[in-house]
Amino acid sequence: MLLKMVFCLLSARQEDYKNVSEDIDSVIEKAILYFLITRWVLLGKVIDRILNQWDILCDYFLCFLPEKPPVQIRENKRYESIKLVLSSNFSK
Repeated sequence: MLLKMVFCLLSARQEDYKNVSEDIDSVIEKAILYFLITRWVLLGKVIDRILNQWDILCDYFLCFLPEKPPVQIRENKRYESIKLVLSSNFSK
């Protein structure tokens, strides 16, 4: 759900994410879905899309965003949570 919240609010973030994917020669086939407990049937699709875009997500949150000027992004609790998961040894 955190991923969806990062991208749904600003179209500029969606555009930046698309540009990062093009920089690493990846294609975003479908938008990232988010999981709700009432939509448990979608859980497989949510996981599949995240795994398919894993490299792009890592580049976006671990390389691209830290270089951006707006400090409020880097001091955001959602960003910190996502960054922690993407940079953990578990995720590798």
